[in-house]
Formats: sequence, C-alpha cells, structure tokens
Amino acid sequence: MSEKFALFLVTFVLIFSSVSAQNSTIKGTIISSTDNQPLPGVNVVARKTADNRLAGAAITDPKGKFELSIRKGQQYKIQISFIGYRNFTVELLLNKDTTLGTIALRPDTNLLEDVIVIGEVIPIQVKGDTTEYAADAFKVNPDASVADLLKKLPGITIENGQIKSQGQTIDRVLVDKEEFFGNDALSIVQNLPADIADRIQIFEERSEQARFSGFDDGRERRVLNIVTKKEKRFGNFGKLETGIGTSDRFAAGGNINFFRNKERISITGQHNNLNQLNVGQEDPLAGSQFRRFRQFMPTESAVDGINTLSTFGLNYQNSSTRWKLTAGYNFRNNLNDLETKRIRETFLNESTSQFTDENRLAQTTTQSHRFNGRFEYNFDSLHSIVFIPNISYNITDRFDSTITQTTIGKDILLNSGNNRLNNRSETMALQTQLIFRKAFLKKGRTLSLDASYNQSNTTTLNLLLANNIFALTNPDTTFRDQKQDRINDALNTTARLSFTEPLSSTHSLEFNYAPEYRITRSNQYTAAITAFGQTVYLPDTALSNEFDNFIHTQRTGLKHQYRSTDEKVTLTTGLDFAYTRLFSQQLFPKTKEIDQPFRNFFPSIFFRYRIGPRQNFRINYTTTNNLPSVSQLQNVIDNSNPLVLTTGNPNLLQEFTHNIRIAYGFFNFSGKGGFMSLSYGLTNNVISNVSNILLQDTILPDGTPVKRGTQIITPENLPARTNANFFGAFNMPISKLKINLSLIGSLGWLQNPSRINGIDNRVDNYSTNGGIGISSNLGERIDFNLRTNLTYFIVTNRLQPELNNNYYLNLNSASATILPWKGLVLNFDLIQTQYYGLADAINPNFIRLNSYIGYKFLKNRAGEFRLSVFDLLNQNTSINRTVSELFVEDTQSLVLNRFYLLSFIYQFRNYKGNRAPQPATPDVMMR
Repeated sequence: MSEKFALFLVTFVLIFSSVSAQNSTIKGTIISSTDNQPLPGVNVVARKTADNRLAGAAITDPKGKFELSIRKGQQYKIQISFIGYRNFTVELLLNKDTTLGTIALRPDTNLLEDVIVIGEVIPIQVKGDTTEYAADAFKVNPDASVADLLKKLPGITIENGQIKSQGQTIDRVLVDKEEFFGNDALSIVQNLPADIADRIQIFEERSEQARFSGFDDGRERRVLNIVTKKEKRFGNFGKLETGIGTSDRFAAGGNINFFRNKERISITGQHNNLNQLNVGQEDPLAGSQFRRFRQFMPTESAVDGINTLSTFGLNYQNSSTRWKLTAGYNFRNNLNDLETKRIRETFLNESTSQFTDENRLAQTTTQSHRFNGRFEYNFDSLHSIVFIPNISYNITDRFDSTITQTTIGKDILLNSGNNRLNNRSETMALQTQLIFRKAFLKKGRTLSLDASYNQSNTTTLNLLLANNIFALTNPDTTFRDQKQDRINDALNTTARLSFTEPLSSTHSLEFNYAPEYRITRSNQYTAAITAFGQTVYLPDTALSNEFDNFIHTQRTGLKHQYRSTDEKVTLTTGLDFAYTRLFSQQLFPKTKEIDQPFRNFFPSIFFRYRIGPRQNFRINYTTTNNLPSVSQLQNVIDNSNPLVLTTGNPNLLQEFTHNIRIAYGFFNFSGKGGFMSLSYGLTNNVISNVSNILLQDTILPDGTPVKRGTQIITPENLPARTNANFFGAFNMPISKLKINLSLIGSLGWLQNPSRINGIDNRVDNYSTNGGIGISSNLGERIDFNLRTNLTYFIVTNRLQPELNNNYYLNLNSASATILPWKGLVLNFDLIQTQYYGLADAINPNFIRLNSYIGYKFLKNRAGEFRLSVFDLLNQNTSINRTVSELFVEDTQSLVLNRFYLLSFIYQFRNYKGNRAPQPATPDVMMR
C-alpha cells in the first residue's frame, strides 16, 4: 500500500516540477509620480516583440504591486497603462525571474488621451487569485444562455449536469457576488441570458469564518461569479416553453426574472414527463445513458425509470449597505415509474457463490415543500449577525413489487420470492443557524459565535405482503402479511465559539470551543396476520423496538497560522481534542443500556504556496471521526425484503479517518491551464455490513424463525479501508483552429474489508480513466463539441481469485448547433456507449442520437418552433454495475426511448438601463 502511494507521490512531484519550470515571473510596483502613492488597478500587458501577440496580463493590487508569469526565453514588450496617466513601455529578454522595481507614472494633462486602447479586448485576466473572462471576447448566438457562453471559455466545461473549471467541479454560482436562484448551479447559468454577462470570474472561496477572521482553515470551494453589465441590472427577462409529443410525452415550463439593481425576483416552474429533473437540464435523456459506476466513474445525473415532474420556485433577494436578504420557496412533485432487472453474484466462501436474479416494478410519488432564507445585518463596521432558517416538509408514497430467484452456483435453487411493499412516509424538518461576529480595532482580532438548532420528525407506514418458497432439504412456503409503523425523532443543537488573535504581522492563533448535543428516538411497531383467513393484525414483539440514542460532545482546539508578508506562503497547523459520550438505551421489548465514551485528538495541517499569480501548490491533512447512526445501532430486524433481513448492532465503535490531499494548479492568461491532485485516505474500525447466509433453518436470539438461504446483514467494525486517487486535467485553446482542447486522466485504488459467513475478505478495486474533449469557439453561427472517454477497471478478490474481473467502458460523444440561414437552427447530440464485462443477460452497447430542427421568428428572434426527436435509433438503455467487497451486481432499468416533440419557445428581454445611480463596488470578492 505504502509503495503504491509513494509511486503516486513521485509521479506527482515530477509532473509538478516540469510544469512550473517553464515560466519566469516579472514583478514590479507602480506609483504616481506626483505623490509617490501606489496605484491599484493599473493594466500591465506583455506582448511578444516578434509579432505583437498578447502573452500575458495583470492588474496591480492595492499596494500597486503586480506579477506576471510568462514563458521564458523570448523577447517581450511590457506595456503599462492607467487612465489619467501616460503609457509606460519597456522591452526585455526574459531568461529568468525579473524585477522591474518601482515605476512612477506621470499624469497626462490631455483628457482626450486618458483612455488607453491596447488592441483587442483582453479575454482572460488574473486578479489576485481570481481568473476573469471578458464575456464580449467570446462570441455566442444572440439568444444564448450563460451556459452556452461557459462552453466557449477555455478550461470550463459542462459535463453530466456539473460545471467544471480545470477539471474541478464548481460548487457555487453567484450573480454579482450574491446567491441567485437557490443553489442549483446549472439552473442559474441556463436561465440567465449570455448578453447580461460582463465578466465571468472563477476563484476559490474560503469558508465563511475564514473570510471574516482572515484565519485560513483550508476549507475552500470553487465558485463561479457572473458580473452583470450595469445597464442590464434594471429590467425583466425570461423564457417560456411548451411542447407535446408522441408516446404521450409533454413539457411546459419557464422562468421569469425581475431585476431592480439589488432587488431581484425569480419565478420558475415546469411540468413534464421527459425526465427533466431540474430547471436547467437541457437533455431529457441526459441521465439515462450508461449511468454510473459506484467506485471510480465520474458522477453523472442518475435518472432511472420514467419521471413525471411538477415544480414551482420563487426566490427573492435584496440588500443595502447594512443588510442582505435572500428568501425562497420551492415545491416539487415527482412520479417515478421504475422497472429493473438485477443480476447479483454474492461470494460465500473460497469456492462457492450465490446468484440472484431479480425483477422489480416500483412506482414512487414524492412531494416536497421547502422554505429557505438568509438575513445578514451589520450594526456597524465591527458587529454583525447572520440568521439562516430552513423549513421542509416531504411526503413519499411507494408501491414496490419484487420477484426474485436465488441459486447456489448457477443450478441449485435455494429460494424464490414474490413480495409486495406499500410505503408511506412524512418528514417535517426545521434547521436554524444564528451567527454573531465581532471584529476588534486591532486588525486580526475577532470573536464569533455560531449556534444552530435542528429538529426533524419522520413517520413511516409499511404494508408488506410476502410469499416465499425455500427449496433445499425440506421445501417450505412462507406467507407474511404485516403492518409496520416507524417513528423517528431527531434533535441536534450545536454551538461554536472562535477567537482569533494576531501575534505579529505574520503569525496568528485561533482558539475554538464547540459543544454538541444530539438526541434520536427510533421506534418500530410491527403487527402481522399469522394465518390465512384472519383479518386482525397481532403485535409481533420480535420485530418491534423502542430505542433512544444520546450523543454529547465537548470539543476544543487551538490553531496556529503563519502567512508571509507577500501572502505567498500560508501554513496552518492545529490540534483539537474531543470527548464524546454515546449513550444508547433500548426500552422495548427488553431493556438494555450501552454507555461508550470516546476520546479523540484531531491534528490538521494546511499548507499553500502561491508560486506565481497563476500557480499554487497545496497540501491539506485532516482527521475526522464518524459515530454509528441510530439505524446502525438499533437492534431490531427489518424484513421489508423477507429474503434479506437487516438489523442493527448496539456495540458498534466509531470510525476514524485520516485524509491527505496534495494539489497543484496553474493557469495562463490565454486559457491554458491544468490541475493535478493526489489524495490518500485511511479509515480505521470501518463500519461495514457483514453478511451471514444461513445454511440451515435457524431461530434467532429474539425468537424469530428464519429459513435456510435467508441473508442476514448486520453492521460491524472491520479492519482498515484505504484508498488513493490521482486526478489530472489540462486545457488549452488552439487559436488558429478556434477550438478549446481538454485532457483528463485519473488513477484510483480502493481496498475494502468484508466478512461473509465469518470469513474475512479484501477486495481491491483499481481504475484508470482518460479522456479528450474538443469544443469550438468559431463564432455565433456554429458550435460543436467532441469528447471521448475510456475507463478500465480491475477487481481483485483475495478470497476467490477466480472472481477477479477486468472490464472497461468507452463513451464517445459529439454534438453540434448550426445556424445556417436566417432563423433556421439545426442541432444533434450523439453518445456511443461501449462496455465489455457485464453479465451476458444485459446488452450494454448502444448509440443514443437526439436531434432537433428549429425556426426562430418574431422581433429579435424571440419565438422559436422546434421539432425534436429523442433516441432516434431507439437504442437507449440504462445500465449500472456495482462492485463491492461482497458482491458484483449488474442492473438494467427502464428508460425513455424514441419519441418526437413539437414545442414552442418564447424568450423575452426588456432591459431599462441603469435607472438609479448606485455606489461602485469592487468586482473581485474579498476572501
């Protein structure tokens, strides 16, 4: 294991060294000649002397400093310009890191010459740790969305419903530095028109506490911020769509947005049976291709079955100099019709496997109401509060019919079953968070208190009708007609007190104290009809239980941070100590108490080195613990599937995990960039499901009789689980061809412990993945995307080497949109899936082709009639392989197949310009 990790590390360091050695830096400070004060916001541009091509660009920081990182070994002309000052130019041959020293710009008294034009718009700039794209430098068609614009930006892709920058997932999308349209990133960029965007900014956002205190805790997420054009911050815009198709397909929906500078209202809604499960999803079949592999495949949008969805959303936001308010309501109702065929091989021992064939029909209706809000108020420059309430109500109704057959080997029938389950559950949840912050006059000294209160209640009713045949030795048939009620109540209160104190200009401390109290009550009451002809349900104490779980934690810690004066180096080290008491109490049918104390130390290290304005290197080491959940602790049998019984284990211990991650990222003003990461994880005392397949009829300790061949799953603590992963992504624009090229690659290893019938086993899962993508930037009238991805899997089973398995998945895709004449629009989207290694009964190779032809008309091409065909070749399918330490399972699910849709789309944009003068705000967020 350590040798594999060392090999990963050496490879990572070599790649990192070779990439960072190609460039040299140019540094300097810009001041005004009149008062010798630094000039922030000065444009610094590097051009190749040979052909005057743009080679790099930067903007001075508040101290007037700038830093350019460009390829060495060439002659450059450095141009410095600022409104109201004369241009400054210097030429140099760059062979090593160079410092230009302090440059004093002289005022230009001729106001007509104050505006400095440097040729074309600079498409990409780096401001501190923010990468900024000029929207007008990338041409899109007149009615394009921000999502269409993002696809043309070097280094940014939209894959499987996720926005990615340099291969890293965008976790949050903001509009003018504020949340907009909830937290659905794809919906935001789909519903905003491209012409509203002035700039697109990408940056790493530190945690809320780190942004307030300035103490970097290493918790960051990747954020995309859309800076709107000032003249388009007043007005309304939106999109409405309706359509009807063959096979009873239909779609209707849209969004309306009202902008009044800081005050913004968004209304969204949709009703369709095209498997469009979010407002921003373009392709109704996007999730129903070859779905996912649970170990190493990139995450995809999973859409099993046929979904009929209705949604409504209302979002409001407003702010002033003292306060900010965001509020929203969302309604969602979804009917899912599902048909699946599942083939599973379970490993019993060194020489025997158990095979299960399952056919399932299910219909599930889910309905949810969600209210969310956020209110921030600044009493003055030193004191502020944040209040975040969330309320949700969910109802689920499910009917599930399953027919199964299980054999020993492939020939000897073990059992078969025909089970029907009706389920209804209701959940009401309340989550609140209140944050108080105080900054002191001494810079860096801060105090914050973060308190939260969460409460939920879930009631569940299960009606089970089961008929099972057990074939070995003494063939027998069992019938079960039962009713089961479950009540789960949860209460969680937490608080966190943080105090930061600067020791010097480069050193600071953070002290924190965090108590937490959790109560969970889980009660299960089961009654059954014991024989045919009866109509009265009698209590079944063996399947009934009352269980309380209490967790009380006291945690405190101290962190030290070193940050160099030039902010290139940040090193944060910390050590927390936590005392946790886990008290579990069974009240019915028998009384039992378990009281377990846990004492843990949590070391942490965060290191960041900013190699240049567009390169950074990070190391992050964290430790966490995971206490068993109430469902894992509660010692009561769940017989929702009478052939596979599950129960809890009140003697479980906590898991403890170590994670280390090393990452390097670089970016070039022209869009060339990349990202590499290496991670390693180790979890001790893994809570894992242990399987026991009964070899004879058995009576459990609680008196429950169980037939031979029944599987009983119990959580237990097993030895360590380890994993290591390498990921790399590289992007570059090829300006001569007007395309963007992206490359990705990954290596993965996961080793899981398991136990079946008392025999310990370990399964190693290896994967390697590589992909190439090409996207166009040809102009307004043509767009295309090409992508190929190959993933190779290796599974080694130490207990049964004959079950070692190698298989691969190849995904090829091509899409294009062409505007050949006036309002005519042509589009196609093709995905080819090739997979080898699945069970013979499942056909995994297919081509899915979607296409449409549209015609835009009305003023500003606001209206469009569109004729679409989905799955033209009628080959679409959904396949899922799950590889675990206990089994290999292949599942094929019902999906949408070929249908035609005629739709009408109307887009409106009514901008009124900047009707009221607003105070200027910086475009780059302070982090």
